[in-house]
Amino acid sequence: MGYLDGDPWQWKLGWGIWMLCALSLALFMGTARAAARERHRLARLAFALALAGAALDLACDTGQAFGLPMVAAAGTGSRFVAIEHLLFLGGTVGANTMYGLATIGLTIALPLPPSRSPAVAITGVAAFLGGMVITAAGLGGSVLLLAWATGPTVIFFCLWTFAVARDASS
Repeated sequence: MGYLDGDPWQWKLGWGIWMLCALSLALFMGTARAAARERHRLARLAFALALAGAALDLACDTGQAFGLPMVAAAGTGSRFVAIEHLLFLGGTVGANTMYGLATIGLTIALPLPPSRSPAVAITGVAAFLGGMVITAAGLGGSVLLLAWATGPTVIFFCLWTFAVARDASS
């Protein structure tokens, strides 16, 4: 709380960069849903989940970036902890659950092999499972589990986007 009391610009910059991730995820999901020809309803649902997740994530990240420093400056420790906890739950549980469901939904909606490489399914399932571990970390309040799960989840999600893009371009 003392660190945020000074309203550090680095804190806001870090959250701003993280917010760009939510925007790029939603943009990618919107673009990739076009590849789901036969299962377009599931792809639309996946995209809607991605948009809802991004909206919640952006709201929570905005609160983290701009709201928490104001609460810290006011010196109300119990209010700070309560607000930080709500923002944490919104991002880790709410947004990540929707992101995970969107990823697995779009993975299922994409064309089946042989037109789809197995990498789409493997990395899509891995990203989904990682997202559910992040959700569990949020529900259990485990910052350590969150720290361990975030890196692999982001890596698998990035690999999934590369696999989806490669298949869509071929």
